Amino acid sequence: MPEVPALRFQGLGKMYKLFHSRGAALLDALVPSALLPSRLHRYDEFWAVRGIDLEVPRGARVALIGRNGCGKTTLLKLATQALVPTEGSVVVNGRVHALIDVGAGFHPEFTGFENIRTALMLQDLPPEQIEAATQEIAEFTELGEYLHQPFKTYSLGMQSRLTFATATSVHPDILVIDEVLGAGDAYFLNRATERLRSLIDRGSALLLVSHSLAQVVQLCEHAVWIDRGAVVAEGPSLEIVKQYERFIRELENRRILSKNQRHFRGDGASTILSEGLHDIAQVKIEAVGLDPLAALGVGRVELCVDGEPVGTVQVGGAQDHAQKYASFVVTATGAWSAPTMLEGSPCRMLSAQGPRGDRAVGEVVFRLHSRPERVVEAYLDAAGGKDEAALRVELAISGESWGEEKLFLEHSGWLRFKAQFTPPDAQPKRDAVPHGETRGEAAPQELHVSRWPGTQRIRIERVRLLNEQGEECGCFAHGSPFVVELRCSVSARDSVPVIPVVVVYTEDGAVAFRCVGDRSLLRLAPERTPVFTLHCEKLLLGNGRYIVSVALYGALTGPSDTASIVHDLLDRSFEFRVSGVDALRDGVYVQPGAWSIRDVDLP
Repeated sequence: MPEVPALRFQGLGKMYKLFHSRGAALLDALVPSALLPSRLHRYDEFWAVRGIDLEVPRGARVALIGRNGCGKTTLLKLATQALVPTEGSVVVNGRVHALIDVGAGFHPEFTGFENIRTALMLQDLPPEQIEAATQEIAEFTELGEYLHQPFKTYSLGMQSRLTFATATSVHPDILVIDEVLGAGDAYFLNRATERLRSLIDRGSALLLVSHSLAQVVQLCEHAVWIDRGAVVAEGPSLEIVKQYERFIRELENRRILSKNQRHFRGDGASTILSEGLHDIAQVKIEAVGLDPLAALGVGRVELCVDGEPVGTVQVGGAQDHAQKYASFVVTATGAWSAPTMLEGSPCRMLSAQGPRGDRAVGEVVFRLHSRPERVVEAYLDAAGGKDEAALRVELAISGESWGEEKLFLEHSGWLRFKAQFTPPDAQPKRDAVPHGETRGEAAPQELHVSRWPGTQRIRIERVRLLNEQGEECGCFAHGSPFVVELRCSVSARDSVPVIPVVVVYTEDGAVAFRCVGDRSLLRLAPERTPVFTLHCEKLLLGNGRYIVSVALYGALTGPSDTASIVHDLLDRSFEFRVSGVDALRDGVYVQPGAWSIRDVDLP
């Protein structure tokens, strides 16, 4: 007979109603939704999590990882039955102790000892065991005389010690922890780890949420990666953490790459919208030829550039219209229904509307880090009704139409469609404002091109930071090749001396290194495009963010540069990040070296 798990989620989903006004919330509370006309449903359905299937075996140590807002804490609250699921089920076999908020359940005016005794009584501990447990908790926390002081006078770390020790003093079947251990120091973390292992050895299961990936690997043997309210991957902790770190690094690389590229696109003042993405791709999906009472389901929508996925959204899935992500469904306009299930798959329905009675349009937005230059493909899953229907899929990027394509649904059931688009001949207008974007101040701490006065006889038009594959990059691994490329323009025929210079600064302004090229006499002509390239075989910088200046000099006279001749200089206008150095070796510069040992005779 298979062992009964400590915790099981089956088809779990939690939906919140996002009301458009207080009046709408009051109307919903007073009148059942089934009695209201659909036009009076003044709220959006926000699914924090949906379709979660997960088991926590007895004695297992499972961690939930993911970005802020992905649904981790919601799952913990469902596990502790602090929330009631909207769909699916939560099966809990045993007693659950939860540490979700530091100090939760502790009275701020009570002393530490008073809070301990109250908590132990609420845990149904017999009076004869309370005193012994109180002394054990006092010894573990090492708070001494502070236990006679009001709880409100404790630091966050002290509160964390006391709440953790009290919750783990009684053997629970399931221990649920949300970031509480992050408030303690390294000494406390080591002692807490020993305590958790002792509980697990006695059969307790652990469900942990932490942004400290090192803590996840140290404490848990199994990890579950959550994103947009759904499970992305699960497996051994180290493998899942490596996948998640790769994903975060790709996001960071995309953000930095976007910031560096847009300096030369003429939109340097536009707002970075999300994850370093600023070009907008709008996919409009129209159902045509529908019967007035019919509807068409749309599920997964994916956008690709030359076959490479650049964004995916599960229409009708958890958090599908959350605009903090790079792709989302636009629910404020259009004919989208509330999220629903069709033949076991989440989706939204497009229903006929308008005077013709056969027009239904929905929109999905993808944020891109740059405007595609080649073929763009849109893949979508759709399910029609009993009669024949058609889809018209239209693509617009940064306000410019890339055309449309018509797809036919010849029978009911889910089908996979592909619509292909090619760039229009005309370039996008500079003053076009994409959907959802406003002109204004740049994001905080945004780098701008700062161009110094110079002769401008040769001008830097494009700066690219390249990896070993020759791809433009914003995040580099320590020890990997590092290349800086300066693409230039010339306005007149001339012969000028040129000295290329690259200076890399730490985030606090100190010079990390400076590379000065040889002086060369360059013959210029308007039809020429000089490209200067700096090759660094190994990047030996430590972990962190670095800022880059690039320049072309006519003459360099000394460190002060007061008598130097500048053709063009872009001062601290680009950035990149370095990672991959362990904490024991990290520094601004990681000096390679080898230790040796030998015996010597004492004098």
